[in-house]
Order: sequence, then structure tokens, then C-alpha cells
Amino acid sequence: NKLQEAEHYLKQAANQDFDSRVKVKAIAGLGYVYTQQNKLPEAEQYYKQAADQDDDSEIKAQAANELGVLYSRQNKLQEAEYYYKQA
Repeated sequence: NKLQEAEHYLKQAANQDFDSRVKVKAIAGLGYVYTQQNKLPEAEQYYKQAADQDDDSEIKAQAANELGVLYSRQNKLQEAEYYYKQA
């Protein structure tokens, strides 16, 4: 399936010696793939990793927004609100 294929390539990119921005985008991409697979703990881990590693405010905002969405889906509203405000 396409999500598993994407997961494979994103993991490779996240573990390569690429520019840090490329790596962070791959890590955030893994968060998205895991969200689509309903693997929410894994998605949370990768989104947090992306938000913590990047100095780019756009990527931080995207990762924070995705964490807000993720927590909303789990009815963790305080956590969702916190990350929505970070976005």
C-alpha cells in the first residue's frame, strides 16, 4: 500500500545525512503517515520530534497544528488547545 511505501522512504530520508530541513520534513511526514494509519502514538512521537528539532517557524507551526489535530481526535482537549496556540 502507498502509505507503507511512503513510510519506508520517509524513514530512509530521516536517517540519512541530508540537510537538517529535509530530515525534519521527513520526520513530520512520518507523523502524517502514522496519523493516516491511525497509529496515533507513533504520529505524536514524530510530530513532537519535528517540532523540537527545527528552527524553521513554518515547520514548527505545521507540526504544532498537527499535534493539535491529533489530540483533538483523541479528545485530549487541553493538549490540543496548547498545540493550537503554538501553531
